[in-house]
Amino acid sequence: MLDLDPPHVSTLRSIYDYFQQAGRRPKNTEACTAGELVPGSAGNTAIFYLEATKHRITKVVFRCTSCMTLVALCEHLSELALGLGAGQAEKLDPALLLRLHPDIPSYLQNRAELACAALHSAISILKKGNEL
Repeated sequence: MLDLDPPHVSTLRSIYDYFQQAGRRPKNTEACTAGELVPGSAGNTAIFYLEATKHRITKVVFRCTSCMTLVALCEHLSELALGLGAGQAEKLDPALLLRLHPDIPSYLQNRAELACAALHSAISILKKGNEL
């Protein structure tokens, strides 16, 4: 399990707060490596774009369908992944997100799986290119 000590976890905010923060995140994917577009249930999809320097994630951008929970979880994953190496970032998993957000109703919890699968896809591609 990932160590959740600062700086990787700020004061936990609500899903709504992360959703609002996502709207302010820069969307420029220039110089980033794209993961695979990952499909989920109910027509949802997610994709992450990562940039790494010295084997650390230095930039995280994502695109996903407009499910508020999915957007918020992708935003929170982006915040958590920044500055991590591959081994640490691969430990970001749905169980962690759901522990951090116990208020997510059971019928939306599969959004955590989708967000993590999309992030792990981008990490895998960066690892293959020896960038991470």
